[in-house]
Amino acid sequence: MKRTITISVDQLYRPSPGGIATYVRGLATGLAAVADAQLHVRGVAPRGVPPAGVGELPLELDGAPVGIKLLTRLWRRWPLGVAHDSNVVHATSMAGPFGGGAKDAMINFSRSS
Repeated sequence: MKRTITISVDQLYRPSPGGIATYVRGLATGLAAVADAQLHVRGVAPRGVPPAGVGELPLELDGAPVGIKLLTRLWRRWPLGVAHDSNVVHATSMAGPFGGGAKDAMINFSRSS
C-alpha cells in the first residue's frame, strides 16, 4: 500500500533557517534512504523561488499559493498546500501545518526542547 508523507519545508525559505532547516534536510534524506517504492515523500512550501539547495532535496515539492508570512498565519487554521492524499502530515516547526491530508491522516508535530 502506497503511503504519502508530507513535511513542511517552510523553514528553508526563512532568512535564518537555523537548526530546523538542518532537521528538514536530514529528514528528507533519511526518508529517501529507506528506498521504499511504496513511500512517497512530499514537501509543502510557500510561494516563491526555492532557495539554493531546496531543488536538490529528495522529495516532490508542493508550493502553496501564498508567501511565507501569510502561510504561517493560515496554517494555524487551514492546511494550505497539503496534498489531499497525504497519510502523514509532519509539521517540522511551530508554524505548522496542523492538519490536512487524507481523512485518516496522522498529524505529527516536531518540537525542539
